[in-house]
Amino acid sequence: IPPNFANGHLCLSDKCLFHYKLSYKGNYLDAKDQFSIKWNDPKLKIYWGIKRPILSRRDKKAKFVKV
Repeated sequence: IPPNFANGHLCLSDKCLFHYKLSYKGNYLDAKDQFSIKWNDPKLKIYWGIKRPILSRRDKKAKFVKV
């Protein structure tokens, strides 16, 4: 996942194990420089097909996109 790109995942099964790797040339962003976007931000117009997802603590604190 390159810097400044968003990524989101939805698991529809009872159990889900997800792995991803940051793989690109250059320096990685530190965790303190990362941010979350609210999953249901209307500006993004993403249809997730779910109304009440189980969210991580970090995602529960996410903000709407600033324009």
